[in-house]
Amino acid sequence: IFNEGIDIPFINQIVMLRQTQSSIIFIQQLGRGLRKHDVKEYVTIIDFIGNYKNNYLIPIALSGDKSMNKDNVRRKTVNTDYIQGVSTINFEEIAKKQIFDAITNTNLSTLKTLKDSYSEVKNRIGRIPMLKDFIEQNSLDPEVIINYTPTYYDFLLKMKENISSLTDYEKSVLSLMGKDFLSGKRIHELLLLQLLLDEECVSEQRYISALQNHNAYIHEDTIQGIENVFTLNFFVEADKNKFGNTPIIIKSNSHYTFNNELQLSLQDVNFKQYFVDLLECAFIKNIQFNNHVPFKLYEKYSRREVCRLLDWEKNEEGTLNGGRPKNGDFPIFVNYHKNDENDIETNYMDEFLSDDTFKWCSTKNRYIDKSKEMQILIHSIENGTNVYLFVKKDNGEGKDFYYLGRCAVNPSSAKPERILDKGKYYPVVTMEMVLEQPIQYDIYHYLVEE
Repeated sequence: IFNEGIDIPFINQIVMLRQTQSSIIFIQQLGRGLRKHDVKEYVTIIDFIGNYKNNYLIPIALSGDKSMNKDNVRRKTVNTDYIQGVSTINFEEIAKKQIFDAITNTNLSTLKTLKDSYSEVKNRIGRIPMLKDFIEQNSLDPEVIINYTPTYYDFLLKMKENISSLTDYEKSVLSLMGKDFLSGKRIHELLLLQLLLDEECVSEQRYISALQNHNAYIHEDTIQGIENVFTLNFFVEADKNKFGNTPIIIKSNSHYTFNNELQLSLQDVNFKQYFVDLLECAFIKNIQFNNHVPFKLYEKYSRREVCRLLDWEKNEEGTLNGGRPKNGDFPIFVNYHKNDENDIETNYMDEFLSDDTFKWCSTKNRYIDKSKEMQILIHSIENGTNVYLFVKKDNGEGKDFYYLGRCAVNPSSAKPERILDKGKYYPVVTMEMVLEQPIQYDIYHYLVEE
């Protein structure tokens, strides 16, 4: 009765008694209370069915974000500055928690969801869409699609499209680009790929000049790190096999070229459209990142991405755990709210002491004096080691961690402690780290609140 067509401006409270999975209907219901009136300063929404499994639709409806990217939905719940005009929205803490739980426990990228979004974009533009079209139409995040299928070509097959076939090697190249470059978190790989598309043969100096023109950082190991990625030396054996087991780019006499098979494939318009599409999407996504530093505050990174962006020779994500020093860098990874059912994690003493100070606890069997890693970390200011802090709220967030900035370790705070694991005590080291700048208010409270 009251969904639409009712105009009573002085209404200052809406009570939701009907479950809906339609963001349009939700906004219509909410809109009954959004008219301005002299007798009210705000409208209160009491949602009696807000604990149903699809309550993650609320921030999606309010923000209009249809990307189905879980981290985007979490951010829209924590930070509501996307609301235009003089309006503001505040979720009560229990509502936030229920929405976060729903996001964690819900698969936002089901085949039905992807099909519906795909059909909507296809009908809107009148042709088979490419990944870039989803960005331009404010629809699915291309990364959501690539996380669902190895390549967009495979996704189109699932959508029952009649498309020209690709070779296994071509699919392996697209898989590498989708998994490691599509996020756009570093422009370095993208620039070399674009240069080689345009010029076929590119000198190292030409490449370095292009990086400098884009204000991209170039550390001592950067060029070698990029080359390790394109020769596949960076990857573990399973990924090498998945990505074709052949260097994508070959370097000879300080010049870069695509390998012969890839050069031949790029002459095929069908394959090239997928290649260019991924590259264009990655450049669009890169706009939000700072290319003069490896990491951007409050963006999320996996251990694999941290290894790559720090130009490590090999991907060491499988053995990184809580962190390790290498080449003058020491990334720290923290799962803040441990699972109480997991005895191994229960007693670690990681804790924010304030919005700019973090008490960190090492992994088991670490000693202040005997452990070389602990000595490097404790004296990181003296020895010039860069300490980077990455934190995720809990395991429900998957493999990615928020980057909270560089840290200065207080040497005098280092203490030997013990943790209990399955009835046995193990030595650990705790110490305090001071961040270069206080953590952004909304991110800080999101991470610390249970």
